[in-house]
Amino acid sequence: DKLRHVAMALGAHAASRHQGKVVCKVEANSTKKWAYAGPFSLVGSWDDWVDMHPMQAEYTPDNLGQRRFSISIALPADMEQVEFQIAFDGDWALRFCPASQAPFAAPIGPVDVHGSNFVVTVPLGCRRLDVTWDPTGMRQLVVDFFEG
Repeated sequence: DKLRHVAMALGAHAASRHQGKVVCKVEANSTKKWAYAGPFSLVGSWDDWVDMHPMQAEYTPDNLGQRRFSISIALPADMEQVEFQIAFDGDWALRFCPASQAPFAAPIGPVDVHGSNFVVTVPLGCRRLDVTWDPTGMRQLVVDFFEG
């Protein structure tokens, strides 16, 4: 598979660059109980919001032993735009979504909000969406697209 689109980091409110990635600071705006340790799932338009797809926890040296979560989703051949949210513990009432519909809006949540989705355009020829979610500190969501 060949990377077809530059990674897009979502979250520009109070954004800064750190080691080539856009990171953003998001104030704690939720009183709902959740844990940085997950579990998290991705839910979206590629399957009409039917299934919650579990994200895999990963530890890497560059995130100082903190956990982040990732998933790879096969996209339908005719998909031109993808919308999605991240759910905590499979609970529709505990979703993370963008603070606004502005490009690169910061992730907020968990909230019980319908219709406030991360929206990304699928580059021509790409059929795989990779999402990496770091819910800790300065929350970061990175989206990559790949061919095939």
